[in-house]
Amino acid sequence: MTKPPYPSPGCTPQHVELLRLAADAPRAPSTAQLEALQNLDGREGALWPLLPRLLANLEQGGLEQRLPQSTRRRLRRTATDAVAAHLLHEQWLIRLLEQLERAQIPVMLLKSSAFARLLYPANKPRIGRDLDLMVRQEHFARAGKLLEKTLQPVTLDHARPATRAALFERVYRPRNGAGPTVELHRALTNPGVFHIDEEKLWDASLPHPRYGSRFVRVLSPEHSLLHLAVHAFRDLDFCTHNLLDAHRILTRWRPDPERLARTAGHWGARNVLHCLLHNAEATLQSPIPAPLKQALEPGRLRRKAMRSLLSSNHNRARPDGRKSRRYRQLQLLAQWTFPDSPHQGMKYQLNYAALRLGDALARGKD
Repeated sequence: MTKPPYPSPGCTPQHVELLRLAADAPRAPSTAQLEALQNLDGREGALWPLLPRLLANLEQGGLEQRLPQSTRRRLRRTATDAVAAHLLHEQWLIRLLEQLERAQIPVMLLKSSAFARLLYPANKPRIGRDLDLMVRQEHFARAGKLLEKTLQPVTLDHARPATRAALFERVYRPRNGAGPTVELHRALTNPGVFHIDEEKLWDASLPHPRYGSRFVRVLSPEHSLLHLAVHAFRDLDFCTHNLLDAHRILTRWRPDPERLARTAGHWGARNVLHCLLHNAEATLQSPIPAPLKQALEPGRLRRKAMRSLLSSNHNRARPDGRKSRRYRQLQLLAQWTFPDSPHQGMKYQLNYAALRLGDALARGKD
């Protein structure tokens, strides 16, 4: 197995073997995959989105009986729990989409909400932890009010009113606690880091065939891949289920290489797309056309810097759930390193500093 060229601290050989097993049912089990499955204890959290696919591929490949009984029971139990949560999410999603459609608000489904029953079959889903929905900026406030009829808005930090007002997404949770977290976006990611023309996202979007409505949309194949890359950059991790998503987009949706490279250049996202696709090619043998690889290839020093940042041993969260100081320092460095131009990170950091100053002034008035 080829090691991912842009690994994260959690991207162990066993983790990669399980990613490969979740991609497609193998004709013959590898020793490494069987060992990874037998040592699945403690990995359910990171692999939660892939558990139903792991189980289904094991059954299809005739591998399940080769596992210890305790491992089979644990995998079946956790995969069943994951599917149950997925079905609950789908029911919530249908309910919310009906609300927004009645209000004539188009919705872009993102990540697992978009991929369910489209990129992945219903019997082997890739599970999502949240429901990610995007609306246009002019519909953002009204859509939020509609969601508040059934969901409770979550204020992440009351001490940062200016930062909160500028967030590209709002978070909502069911009032009774039973159901998914919903993230309502007005943009794909933080403004300033990448040059994303939001209207072009909508113009190139496609109706989701499952819902039979022009109000329920999904990103184009090219924009879907770029969104995966940008999101992986935010998490400083190009070795999660994003590799599986990217592999299936490449092999099933077949994005146009020239359009993809051109759009990545417009966004200033060639480097992050390179990291995602290079990892997918190395670990899952994803087909990357040679001209696309050449168009995305960063310089040697940039590649070395990106690998160093991604492989740094960092703890993302403190016991209270906030991001650790070390992780925030790495994020700041990454904002200068991963976007195609350092000016992109500089612009974002200046905007962020202005927001924090606004937070301080607001606290001073209290």
